[in-house]
Amino acid sequence: MRDRAPARSVEGDKETGWAWLHRGASPWRPVLWSCWHDLPVSACPLDEWGSCVPPKAAQLPGATSSGAPSGDAWVWIAFAPGWRLVLPGVRGQHNQAGADVLLARVAHVTDASIPWFTSDQLPAYRHALLNTYGA
Repeated sequence: MRDRAPARSVEGDKETGWAWLHRGASPWRPVLWSCWHDLPVSACPLDEWGSCVPPKAAQLPGATSSGAPSGDAWVWIAFAPGWRLVLPGVRGQHNQAGADVLLARVAHVTDASIPWFTSDQLPAYRHALLNTYGA
């Protein structure tokens, strides 16, 4: 959630503050990804969280006339409980593509062994596991 208080304290715009934060963090993402490799994760619970973000009043007539679920927001998460670490997550739709990207990212940061995966038995996880790790 983007809080306005830090922007108000320096009499600035919150979007400008977030743009500078993103700009400052961007060079460090490759460093983080280069450090996260060959993690010996033995157990890996998978979960997805959904939320419905209602459209703003100005967008409401267009959103209701199209009937599209544009307000759905999903976050796919993989945990490494032994490390107390949230492995890479995915922000996207609640579909097979989201599960595939999540498992591909987990495979990218873990070692060659396959972790013990647990989930809420969403069918997309089974297909994503088979696509990523094979039979």
